[in-house]
Amino acid sequence: MKIIIAGATGFVGKEVVVQSIENSRISSIIVLTRRHIDKILSQHPKGAQGCVWCLGGKVEDFPDLETARKVGVNFTLTAAHAFVKGICPSLQPGQRFRFVFCSGNGAEWGQDKRLWVFSDTRKLKEAAERGLLDIAEDNRDVI
Repeated sequence: MKIIIAGATGFVGKEVVVQSIENSRISSIIVLTRRHIDKILSQHPKGAQGCVWCLGGKVEDFPDLETARKVGVNFTLTAAHAFVKGICPSLQPGQRFRFVFCSGNGAEWGQDKRLWVFSDTRKLKEAAERGLLDIAEDNRDVI
């Protein structure tokens, strides 16, 4: 299996890379970076069958809430949409693209709930999870 790993330099992502390298069922690993890649390399994810998304973190790890939302929610959902449009059409009939989102503990499904600990972080994780679920429901045959 060929997989994509986003956030490979982070705490969780590093271990995902190590475990993927040691897994005999994984034949190829693509690491997404924030730096620009040329057009030849941008075609490399074609044929990938899954992505382990480790990008994100606690709101406190970012300069502000909007940056945390951009990285934790917007990047995640944009990537999932891109995989549906750019990679899923090249999969074999009946094959689905797997998107594993490393969310974190305590994601709260209820944006209006009053939370005592890591409130913003938990709500951002929920927004990403809910968005991914919507994408999966809209594309049941491929993801």
